Amino acid sequence: MRQPDEIRDFFDKMRGILVKSVVAFGAEKPIWSDFMKKFMMFVSALFLMSGLSYGGTVNEKCPISGKAIGDAKSTVELGVCCGKCKKKVEADPGKYLAKVATTEDGKCVISGKGASKNAEITVGFCCGKCKGKFDDDVKAHVGKVEVAEK
Repeated sequence: MRQPDEIRDFFDKMRGILVKSVVAFGAEKPIWSDFMKKFMMFVSALFLMSGLSYGGTVNEKCPISGKAIGDAKSTVELGVCCGKCKKKVEADPGKYLAKVATTEDGKCVISGKGASKNAEITVGFCCGKCKGKFDDDVKAHVGKVEVAEK
């Protein structure tokens, strides 16, 4: 989750950009209209939601190199037997992600029953080369994914 200082800094940066934009278009002083206030609230809400996970990934570090993740991503499908198990996996992916390596294909990572659904977990990588290594043998590398705290 985004930290309060990070949110405040982002909000201040966005306000500064808007003020500069208004002044650049000929206003003598910035005008904080209702529209601009609502726009700022909307942008801030998007920023906050983006902080719920790291760019849509469960990790901050590449499981192959240990470097900070970049734009390369891969989706790991975890077999689940029911909606209840799917919710459990999505609520705490770190608890179940490593079980992919030891769970038989077509079985639920929680119950071991036949999987009829999939929970999707997105893993980030520093580069396409590391993503390729991971995708070539998911079971060998999935245990190396360090799930970031929310």
